[in-house]
Amino acid sequence: MYMGPSIQEKGPVTLLFINNGDWPARVNLVRHKGEESIQNMIDYLGPEPSTNHAPDWAVSLGPWKAVGSGKRHTSEELLEPGVHTMVCADPRYGMWLGGGFTVEE
Repeated sequence: MYMGPSIQEKGPVTLLFINNGDWPARVNLVRHKGEESIQNMIDYLGPEPSTNHAPDWAVSLGPWKAVGSGKRHTSEELLEPGVHTMVCADPRYGMWLGGGFTVEE
C-alpha cells in the first residue's frame, strides 16, 4: 500500500518498498502515459489478485525488483508529470495495486 502524499513534484525522489507479506513479491512503479486515473488502473486490473498484465497505457519506471518477506527495497527515481501507481506481483498469485500519486510540474 502506498503511504505518502497524493501530489508529488516532478524530479528526483527516493521510494521505499517494504514487503510486510508472508512471501516474496516483485514491486515496481508505473507511470500512466495518458490521462488514465488510478481508478482506471483499478478497473483494468479487476479483482485482486489480478492475472492481468500492466496495460499498454502504463510504463514501468524500472525493472521489477524482488523483495523478500519482511525486507525493504529503496529505489531512486526521476518522476515526470502524470499519474503513477505502485504495483506488487507474485507469479503464483497475481498482481496487486498498492495505490498511487500524481506528479505535477
